[in-house]
Amino acid sequence: MESLCKTAIMSGVDWRERLEQAILEDGRSLRDLSLAAGLSHGYLHGILRDDKEPKLDRFIQICREIGVSPAYVLLGVNVSPEAEAIIRLLDADPAARDAVLALLSRLGVE
Repeated sequence: MESLCKTAIMSGVDWRERLEQAILEDGRSLRDLSLAAGLSHGYLHGILRDDKEPKLDRFIQICREIGVSPAYVLLGVNVSPEAEAIIRLLDADPAARDAVLALLSRLGVE
């Protein structure tokens, strides 16, 4: 999987602070959260203390475990679960995405 540091969305975004804040609000230790997400016991410590870059799939596992949107951690913007589901569906099917964009364009939605 692609490293988050290589994802354009990451540049200039203070995502580690948002992730750390969400972890503090969760109340579990870095070790407990790492294990609950199915990762090695030191995984989150490596990300937050040693500035290691997480793999995208593991980042998503962590966000799910603490109940925070990956979009919020990356961008600082809350996205509803419904909007995330739509984004995932459109991303998985380029033909459907193109059809939806064409329909929105015909409706004058930009």
